[in-house]
Amino acid sequence: VYIVRAGKITENEGAIGLQTYDFENIKPISAAKMEDQMEENACTGKTARQLYLNSLEVVDSHHETKKGKINTRHIDQFKDISGFEDFKIHLGGLILDSEIPKNIRAKYYNLCCSQRMFLLDHLINGLSTKLAVVMISETTNISEAVRSADVSTSLHHLECWEKTFKAFEDLGMAVGFIRNRLHKLLEISREAQSNNESKMIVRAQADHVSGNLETTSLNVEALIGSLEAEIETLRWKNEKLGFEFRELARAPW
Repeated sequence: VYIVRAGKITENEGAIGLQTYDFENIKPISAAKMEDQMEENACTGKTARQLYLNSLEVVDSHHETKKGKINTRHIDQFKDISGFEDFKIHLGGLILDSEIPKNIRAKYYNLCCSQRMFLLDHLINGLSTKLAVVMISETTNISEAVRSADVSTSLHHLECWEKTFKAFEDLGMAVGFIRNRLHKLLEISREAQSNNESKMIVRAQADHVSGNLETTSLNVEALIGSLEAEIETLRWKNEKLGFEFRELARAPW
């Protein structure tokens, strides 16, 4: 898995900070580190409006054309694209392909294919091309993390990913389909977490009853049996939720 980390944007850095986003030194990381990376990127505390204001660039046309090729062959309809070779990532008349590694572009292309549309088509006018590149990279990386998640994945990670896509959607990126899946996964995860908490409470009750010497042996056995049955029911429910979570997470986009 390849993941790219975007530098955190401060109020003073603005668009200049976005230029520190470096694709040339991408390093492979283990899948176990993906969630931590996504959490750090997702929980920067920036609202969509702040991201937008910080990303506005004031440049002359000569400088801007150096950042990407002028798009002279723009395909207006996604259905007109016959394959990856025809797929160009464009924003404000510029083709951004040279700023994005091929593997990231390929993954982004697959996401666009799944929705049969350019996900960047309705970005806010004047948005920084650097921020657009970051959004593409984060979208591909988080979408992969979502499909690799299971019911034991931190609820906090899922919430951070959802907030990231909420910010992207506010900026005009068509990522509602990923947010919808995350909403469903969050529901399952919260239910499983609630079951785990209930199981801990019931287990504590069972331990308390078994240690109460004043209770008759017959009553203790009956009560413990009832509590053990409740624990087993909660365990079975969580197994079912785990299966539902995996099926939903790994489904094609």
